[in-house]
Amino acid sequence: MRWALLDRFLRGECDADEHAEVERWAAESPRYRQALEELAASCGHVGDGASARLVWDALRRELDAGAEDEDDPGSA
Repeated sequence: MRWALLDRFLRGECDADEHAEVERWAAESPRYRQALEELAASCGHVGDGASARLVWDALRRELDAGAEDEDDPGSA
C-alpha cells in the first residue's frame, strides 16, 4: 500500500477509486484492517508532524512484520 494514498484516505481526500483501493487492501487481511483502524484512531490525536511521523513509522513496522509472517508458511 502506498503511504501517500493512506495519508489522503485518512484525511478524507481520496476520490472514489482511491477510497475503494484502500478498502480492498484493508479487506485482504484482518491485520491490515486493524492497522488501518489503529492508524485512523491515532491520527485523530496527532498534534504535529513529528508525532504523525512516529505513528506512520510504527504502522510501517507492523505491516512489514505482518508481510514477513504471511510470506513464511511456518509462522501462523
